[in-house]
Amino acid sequence: KFCVTICLDSTRRVWVGSADGLYTFRNGHTEPFHAGDSLFRQNVTMVKCMPDGVVAVSTRGRGIIFIDGENIYNIREADGLSTDLCGRLVVDGKVLWVCTNNGLNKITVLKKNNKLSFEVLCLKTEHGLPSNLIYDATRYQDLLIMSTGKGLSWLNVKQFALNNYTPPVYIDAIYA
Repeated sequence: KFCVTICLDSTRRVWVGSADGLYTFRNGHTEPFHAGDSLFRQNVTMVKCMPDGVVAVSTRGRGIIFIDGENIYNIREADGLSTDLCGRLVVDGKVLWVCTNNGLNKITVLKKNNKLSFEVLCLKTEHGLPSNLIYDATRYQDLLIMSTGKGLSWLNVKQFALNNYTPPVYIDAIYA
C-alpha cells in the first residue's frame, strides 16, 4: 500500500493513512481500520494524534474523522467545514487547524462526559487570508504560519478573533 501519513497514539498503535483508507499497525501486522465501513476507505491525507487519545483523520471527500476510543465522529461541510476535501492538519492543544483548497478551518475539540463536541470556524479571503488555497501550516510561538496559493501568511492565534460586528447603514442622500 502507498502510505502518505503515519501517527503513533498514546497506546503505541501506529495509524497509517493511504489513498485507499485508514489502517493500523501493531505487533508487526497492518490491518484495515473498521474494514467493512466505507467511511474509513476514503483517501486519507493526514492522521494526527491529539491530546486525550483522540485521533484526527483528514480525508479527500469525507471531511475530518475523529476517533476517540470506540466513538467515531465525522465533521463535514454540512457541520460547518469549508469543504469535505481536507488536507494537512495542525494540532494546537484542543484545536485542530485544517488546511483546504477553500480556506482554513479551526476545529475546537471539547470533551465532556466522555463525549466529544466540536466548534467549527472557517476562515477565508473575506476574513483576511491572501488566498483560500491553504497548502500547509505550522505553529511557531503565537503564530500559525501558512503556505497559501499567494505565498506565506500568518495568524496570531493569541490575538485572533473574528469581527462579527455589522456596522449600521446610514443613508446621507438619494439621487434620482
